[in-house]
Amino acid sequence: MTNWVDILTVGIILSILVGIVFAIITVSGKVQEAVKSTQASLNDKGVNLSASGMSVKTDKNISREDYLDATQRGIINTMKAASFGAPDNQRSLADIDKHRRSAPSSPDALPTAKKRSIFGKKQQK
Repeated sequence: MTNWVDILTVGIILSILVGIVFAIITVSGKVQEAVKSTQASLNDKGVNLSASGMSVKTDKNISREDYLDATQRGIINTMKAASFGAPDNQRSLADIDKHRRSAPSSPDALPTAKKRSIFGKKQQK
């Protein structure tokens, strides 16, 4: 036999489940509206999003020379930002811009390499 408490419990559980389903449907609808409005605003700005990819509409034409200049500037900026090797072996930024390596002023200015074993201990001679 069912009790009035059992019927009340089933009613509460069903109303909670219906509320959760309603919240999920409402949130997914709002997200879809936001995606559509964002896609429409991007289309107005010249960016076309589709299932196959993205395309950007530009009004200016870039000449080959401008393209190469921009590419070279990017490479030089990358070389300036990167650090290769130990600090003793790195060239200054001015040398990178001149595309040449400066010669040391004297043989004593050359960095000296220390002999080390595989595990970093100094080898005894």
